[in-house]
Amino acid sequence: MEFNENKSKAMIITRKRRLDKINIYLNNRSLEQVDVMKCLGIHIDSRLLFYKHIEHVAEKSRALTYMPNRTAKLHWGLEHKSLKTIYEGAIVPLMTSGAPVWERAITNNKYLQKLHSA
Repeated sequence: MEFNENKSKAMIITRKRRLDKINIYLNNRSLEQVDVMKCLGIHIDSRLLFYKHIEHVAEKSRALTYMPNRTAKLHWGLEHKSLKTIYEGAIVPLMTSGAPVWERAITNNKYLQKLHSA
């Protein structure tokens, strides 16, 4: 099997606060060690807290929410049905994508408030 060392990264998953960098080699090439890795659209961090993922989802949802608001102001308002279609078609799938993986993270009030604010 061949791999591209520029695209390959390593991440140590642990609950420790302080983690020393270790050298991980594959085919005599050192892999870059990262704290957050994106896999299938979910940002996974080394402590499995999913804060970066929730932060990313909240920011993207906020941006999607502001777009209809700008359009509504330009065209003197959008109908409720149009706004509901945008919400159900864009925002809900974004916020629930991969939820079974990171659902325990929202038991933390800080993370839950971040999603509610979006």
